[in-house]
Amino acid sequence: EVVGRQITLRRGAGDVALQLRVSPPHAIAIEKINMEFEGWFLKGDEEVLSFSQDGKNWNILQGFVAEGCQVGISLG
Repeated sequence: EVVGRQITLRRGAGDVALQLRVSPPHAIAIEKINMEFEGWFLKGDEEVLSFSQDGKNWNILQGFVAEGCQVGISLG
């Protein structure tokens, strides 16, 4: 679903997996994430990103900005 600058991916009605805000030409912000991708569990919002391989033990990134790079975060 795309509304204005916001992109939302849902698993079902009311179940948001990923919500992005696009600020062209150079920025994409994660407003909400709650998903599993290639064996990693990811959850968070604009302030915090948590990631885990088992869904029990979580690592947290807070106050993180990636500028001028091709890859912001690489897991694996």
